[in-house]
Amino acid sequence: MERSIVDKPNKDSRKDNRAEDYLNWFSISNHNGWLVFKRELKKYIEQKSNKDNCKFFGIFDINNDKHIGNIKLEPIDYNEKRAKLGILIGEKDYWNRGIGTETTQLLVNYAFNILNLTCVYLGVIPENKIAVRMYEKIKFKVKEINHEVFDHNGVKYDEVVMELKRREDL
Repeated sequence: MERSIVDKPNKDSRKDNRAEDYLNWFSISNHNGWLVFKRELKKYIEQKSNKDNCKFFGIFDINNDKHIGNIKLEPIDYNEKRAKLGILIGEKDYWNRGIGTETTQLLVNYAFNILNLTCVYLGVIPENKIAVRMYEKIKFKVKEINHEVFDHNGVKYDEVVMELKRREDL
C-alpha cells in the first residue's frame, strides 16, 4: 500500500520549496528571523544532501507530489555498518495515517539491502507514544534509556534509544 514516495531532496522541482515547508511546519512567525532561518535551512538541506555519511530524503504524497516530511540516516558508520534514523512528518494532515510506518520501513529496507548495514537505531522521547508504538510495530527494540537528555523550554525529557538489527535470514 503505497501512499507516499521517498525521494532525494535535490530534485529541482522540489528543492526550492523544502526550506519553506520546514518553516511552515515549525510556525516561524518573525519575518526577519524567517529570512535568516530560510537561508540557513536551504544551506542545511544542501549540506545533508551532499554528505557521504548522510542519506537525506524528502517524503512526498504520491497523489499530489506535496512535500510532507523528511527522513534520513545520519550519521552512517560504514565500518560499524550502522546508522541513526530520523524522521519528521511535518504536515499535520498526514499524521496518524501510517505514512511514518511505511516510510520508516522503506528506509530500513534501503539501509539493510542497499547500504548493507546491519543496524539502524534512533532516539525518541517516551512521551511520543505514537512514535514508540510505530517503531515497536516495525520491530525496533529498546536498547537503553538516557535520562534528561533533551531540554525543551526548561522541561527535561528522557531519550529512549531503540534499534533494529538486520536478520540474516531475510
